[in-house]
Amino acid sequence: MGKKKLQQYSLLSGLAVASFAATQVAADEVTDVNTNTAGTDQTTEVAQSGPQVKVIDQTTEGNTTTTTSEVTSPELNSAVASVNSYNETNNQSGKVDQDSNNNSGKQDANSTNSSVVVPPVTITENETKVYDTVEEADAANKVQAEAIQNTLDQYQKDVADYKEKLANYNAAQEKYIADKAAYDEKVKAYNDYQEKVKALVSPENAEVVKGLIYNNEPNAVVTIDGVDQYVTKEAQEQHVQDEILQQFNTDKYPEEDFTSENPYASTEDAWFKMNVGDTVTATYTNLENSDYLGTKITKAVATYTLIDTTSDDGTAIAKLYHDPTKTIFIGAQTSDDASKKIQVDIHIKFYDENGNLINLSDNNSVLSLSSLNHWTTEYGDHVEKVLNIGDSKFVKFNDSSINLNADGAIYSPTENQYVANGAEINGDGEDGWDKINNDGEKRTASSVYGAAAMTYSGEPFTISAEGNNAEVPTAIWFAVNSFATQEPGPAPEEPEMPKLSAVSVNYNKAIVRTTATTPEEPETPTPETPEEPETPTPETPEEPTTPPETPTTPTTPTAPEVPATPKAPTPEKTTVATAKSETPAPSQEPAKAQALPSTGETNSYGVAAFGAGIVAFSALTLLGSRKRKED
Repeated sequence: MGKKKLQQYSLLSGLAVASFAATQVAADEVTDVNTNTAGTDQTTEVAQSGPQVKVIDQTTEGNTTTTTSEVTSPELNSAVASVNSYNETNNQSGKVDQDSNNNSGKQDANSTNSSVVVPPVTITENETKVYDTVEEADAANKVQAEAIQNTLDQYQKDVADYKEKLANYNAAQEKYIADKAAYDEKVKAYNDYQEKVKALVSPENAEVVKGLIYNNEPNAVVTIDGVDQYVTKEAQEQHVQDEILQQFNTDKYPEEDFTSENPYASTEDAWFKMNVGDTVTATYTNLENSDYLGTKITKAVATYTLIDTTSDDGTAIAKLYHDPTKTIFIGAQTSDDASKKIQVDIHIKFYDENGNLINLSDNNSVLSLSSLNHWTTEYGDHVEKVLNIGDSKFVKFNDSSINLNADGAIYSPTENQYVANGAEINGDGEDGWDKINNDGEKRTASSVYGAAAMTYSGEPFTISAEGNNAEVPTAIWFAVNSFATQEPGPAPEEPEMPKLSAVSVNYNKAIVRTTATTPEEPETPTPETPEEPETPTPETPEEPTTPPETPTTPTTPTAPEVPATPKAPTPEKTTVATAKSETPAPSQEPAKAQALPSTGETNSYGVAAFGAGIVAFSALTLLGSRKRKED
């Protein structure tokens, strides 16, 4: 093999060895990382701003090594941690581990507010995905992180909205329960009324009872005129603690209990003092439930005139309800004069939506005359009556204790308050016929026992209360309404409980697989042993002819021409590689050798010429020497 070829082979071998060495170093580094992380579940600490790469498997077959690395991204780790943190904050049981492959998400859904059930965010790890590069895996992780965080953010907003709706629902549900109970009572009362109206003593009035609907106006607003002595709220709060009759004891109200300014809101019931001859005008607006023969009633105006009182000073204490259908409660201390009575004229007018007075002269409206008590106790023989109904017609209900009596007054001629004293139904007690709420709402259908009705043409009528013993206050509550004629209407609608849908998120781990092929180690080439150059053998010169024994007279020989020293031909520069060193081809340069003709190969020619020159020189010298001897 020539030197040039050997040099090229050596160069290629060096490159291969260097490549192998670099590959081996890389493999050693990977092995070091794998060794450092083996047996742990922690990602190799690198810069937290980028993806984390951890070798989880490495296999080698032949000269090919396959490395599997897990790629985690801070963004995905943070998103998963946010879900776990949110679930823990809301007292969800069981932390969701991002390395777990079985995240069912079935956890305790009770939050810090025991009345609010908030499902946890279910997080599930899907099948691991394989990517070609770390960059691709990191990008996929970031997309997952953004989706998880967006879902969590939206869910937190939904939870806040749900809790707000739930609070509103709880309040609405409480109201619904109360409204439904009241509605059920109205249904019961209305159904009872329908049965009662069929048995009216005056059947000709059976149909007209439906003309006026005026039974319940809880949202009415009242404006009061004609009062100059309002009971202060402080005094009212003190007196309302007393027994019901004593609340109207005029002797217990000193002058400092009164004020000329109305301290009550227009939606509150007002307390005030009246003198005999005073007329108080109450204007009720914001009526929502009243009408007459299909005409909407938006305003009612009632006047209350104190005609007489049982007190010595000629005064009475009145409680005026802001709901006109609950009307008025009025009373005073009873003096020693047993003939005195509480007596009030009442006149009610109704107006339509345009402010026009509604004409009731056709007798299509019927007003109830309710809570007409008659009791005989140690307090006296207390009787409540309706007087002077004028052109109005009395309407008698069966099962009622109230009659139109011979004196032209409407009342119960016998006890109707206590069964023990001869009444058929007790007026007091939870199921008493006279049981009312604080706002004057009747609570039982049996209230008909102490009531009657009259057609109403819009003219004034008078109520009165009398018969109490001296020093026992006399009082009367009288409600002007259309009895139980109003249909209950639709049932209150139960509020819908808000719902919160559970949410779930999922993600997958990312791995990258890479392969590296290590080049095969080249065989060390065995250099060829160079052939030994052949040593040129000089040709043997011919022997000179033996001169004759008797020489002739010699001529003086001419000295032989000394040949010029032959120049050794310049051989090709050839390098022969051996296993240990390079040996140059041998060369000799004879002194003053005569140049020979150039024949054959350069190396052979030089050797042959050299040898020929030596032989020729020797022969000539020998001949010359012999000639001198002969001479």
